[in-house]
Amino acid sequence: APARTDIKPGHIYMVRLADGESLALKRIMVNRQDDKASLVCLSDNPAYEPFTIEIRPGRPLSYYVLGRVRWAGKEFD
Repeated sequence: APARTDIKPGHIYMVRLADGESLALKRIMVNRQDDKASLVCLSDNPAYEPFTIEIRPGRPLSYYVLGRVRWAGKEFD
């Protein structure tokens, strides 16, 4: 099975939000610049604006990305 750090850009993932408690399903992309990384979170619902989660030093990507949604009443690919 692929590791949770193998992010397929634009696919839907369960992500832990910056508050450390809330979860959301979002299309994500990993943005890496120098030694910093962030998740760009996009919604299929146009009522919700995109947002970015900064990856804190010492926290692995797997803390924020809990898993990819592969199927939910229909196939996602």
